[in-house]
Amino acid sequence: GISARKAQAAMGASALHQHARRHKNIAAANSGFLPSPAVMAFTANRRAQHTARRHTSHSLRQQHPSAATTLASSLLRSCRSHGGCSGGSMHWRPSAARCMSLSALHAAGGDIRVGIEPREESEQDEVLRPDVPPHAQPHPQPLVSAEGGFNAIFPSVVKVFVDYTDPSFAMPWQMRRQTKTTGSGFIIEDRRIITNAHVVANQNRILIRKHGDAKKYPARLIASGHECDLAVVTVDDEEFWKDVNPLTFGETPMLQDPLVVVGYPMGGDSLCITAGVVSRNDILSYTHGNFRLLCTQIDAAINAGNSGGPAVNKDGKVVGVAFQGYDEAQSIGYIIPTVVVNRFLKDLEQHHKYTGFVTLGIIYQTLENPSFRKYLGMTDVRVEDLPAGVSATGIVVCQVDPSRKGKVDSDSTTNSTSTVLKKRDVIMAIAGNDVADDGTIVFRNMERVGLSYALLDKFPDEEVELTILRDGRVLNISVPLVPSNSLIPEHQWDKTPRYFIYGGLVFTPLTLDYLREEFGQRKYMSNAPTALLQLLQEYFKKEEGEEVVIVSQILASDITSGYELKHTRVHKVNGIKVKNLQHLVTMLEDRDDLPVSQRGLACDNAANPGAAGGGAAEGGSSSSTSGSSGTEGFFIFEMDGEQELVLQKEVVQRVSQTILKQHGIVSDRQLA
Repeated sequence: GISARKAQAAMGASALHQHARRHKNIAAANSGFLPSPAVMAFTANRRAQHTARRHTSHSLRQQHPSAATTLASSLLRSCRSHGGCSGGSMHWRPSAARCMSLSALHAAGGDIRVGIEPREESEQDEVLRPDVPPHAQPHPQPLVSAEGGFNAIFPSVVKVFVDYTDPSFAMPWQMRRQTKTTGSGFIIEDRRIITNAHVVANQNRILIRKHGDAKKYPARLIASGHECDLAVVTVDDEEFWKDVNPLTFGETPMLQDPLVVVGYPMGGDSLCITAGVVSRNDILSYTHGNFRLLCTQIDAAINAGNSGGPAVNKDGKVVGVAFQGYDEAQSIGYIIPTVVVNRFLKDLEQHHKYTGFVTLGIIYQTLENPSFRKYLGMTDVRVEDLPAGVSATGIVVCQVDPSRKGKVDSDSTTNSTSTVLKKRDVIMAIAGNDVADDGTIVFRNMERVGLSYALLDKFPDEEVELTILRDGRVLNISVPLVPSNSLIPEHQWDKTPRYFIYGGLVFTPLTLDYLREEFGQRKYMSNAPTALLQLLQEYFKKEEGEEVVIVSQILASDITSGYELKHTRVHKVNGIKVKNLQHLVTMLEDRDDLPVSQRGLACDNAANPGAAGGGAAEGGSSSSTSGSSGTEGFFIFEMDGEQELVLQKEVVQRVSQTILKQHGIVSDRQLA
């Protein structure tokens, strides 16, 4: 008995030593104690795994030497991540997405990479065994037929080369230096190429190269939709269109649908294919245009350069366009679903230009709080008062775009008249879509998305039917739809910044692009002045053509010495409210062909007291604009915090050109 125990101890110590060496635990190997049954079982299992992996690698080298190393490495990684397998036979089943990736790459003649997941064996399972040659293993269903199906897609996926020059919103009289970028695109019918708007934004030149072709063809931009981040370009060279088949669109993919993203991401110059599945469909913000539209999330990698490439389903149909990722997480990419792409293309076909996406023109609040619902009378709504398919749920209006007008259906019971949406109106249905208390509507099956999806197929100047609750009554109204009417423009792509320099004061409209450039792309909400950030909450313009004019900086000169104000709004000039940049220029230049109320000189206001008083009534006291106050020949700029800047007109006219020359500025304005 003693001899047997010694022998067992020796065997156990040897096994433990081998296990400890693998895990760099030499102290445990030298301890010499008797291993427990659990340790012995673990050691035997590890030996079985090692033997199986060695057998697999040997078999693959004999049949497919080029793929043996990659597949064995995948098996090893999967064993380590899933705790191994039991015995000498391993039961594996490739995931659907990885099967497609393998088939697609195999058909394309690329390297084979297999992602393998362990699972229990059943009669219906596809079993991958190390003792069976790879050519005898069961093959997954390919993405599309190997007889030219997937290969036929490749020539229709192009690489886009762009030279672009972005403007400077901090110094709007000059441009930044020219830069190069690349993206992807794909060919559709009528000799058009779809790509992302952010790929070709502010472009100077676009070149297109087909897969397998070394030549780059000059391309021409047809239209860009910055809200949906889509653009259409074309190539005028006839040679480019030889042996090219346009891709066709499929339906918006369902959850867990497998797909492949094709494009030219960073890390190489040739075509790249990544596989994944659909994770969700939801209304999300499109980063490029700051607009919320339907978006499809996938788990395939989307990197810089993938933008504009097609996402293709198992039938070879395009189901989306790759356009953005999520930096703070892994395996999250986003594609523009075909319902948005088709809406963009339909806009171009109907209007021969891009007219934009529409909104309701409201800021709303959800109604998930029972007290709030009862206060608004939602609990008192009778079922018979509601249209078919509409329930007593919805969202409440907080702010309304003043430019929106609507019509109420007139009937004998409501005796209603023309109206607009009002604060505390409860919107219960949009275009027949029942709105839930959380602000969502039914998308399909069990999926729900934000209520703006109900407006996706609408165009500017069209109307949408709303069912609302107002003052305890259920009404049906028609509201005209127009593009966003934001007081602060949300993007300025493909536009030249506007500015006007007067006496060293640089005036420019406030935009989000200005805030991002001056205070940081991601930190402007914490770094920008509070007075400017508060304007983002106002959201809508109160009148046609209204915009916020600010002094972005003050150029150094003798006449501006002592003035340190910048990033500050200009409210009035000599008591007259500033409507927009063009209005400001008109006042400062004191044109005689304009009404007195639009001129800026105090002497004009003094000669017409009624006009001066009227101008002051818009915004407050007129004490600073009276002729007796000694303001004749001066411009008084009323800024945030009731601070003032004063310039003498005669001095400004004398030194303006000198100031521009000192700072290397060619022109004092850019107004178009």
